[in-house]
Amino acid sequence: MLPMVGIVEDLPSPENRVQLSGDGQIQLHHRFSAFDLQRADALTGCISRLLKTAGARLTVAGKMPPAEHVGHQCGTARFGHNRQHAVLDPQCRTWSHPELYVADASFMPTSLGVGPALTVIANALRVGEILCNEL
Repeated sequence: MLPMVGIVEDLPSPENRVQLSGDGQIQLHHRFSAFDLQRADALTGCISRLLKTAGARLTVAGKMPPAEHVGHQCGTARFGHNRQHAVLDPQCRTWSHPELYVADASFMPTSLGVGPALTVIANALRVGEILCNEL
């Protein structure tokens, strides 16, 4: 048996968010869109056909993970040019508190299905340079 994993990054959605509950607990609200689920089904079919072409007699696919099973979370404080659609400006400074910068993965709208560590590191260095230039 050879396990194989196909990863489909869910598209950014303003409805997906991290927030505090009334009693201060962190809550993750995440749902896969119908389009995301269709893409996952299509990928599963492609992988199954590829494996069978390569000689597999049987392929078994699991269901898309539940909303609680998410990784590489990005976009919870994403950046952009419009404060109506972004918490941070292009320099990763919060629109409402210009002395506050964010340099973790939350600035990215998506990670494109890959680990975002190198992008986060590069952006943190960029933000650090911005801060040094403002001193």
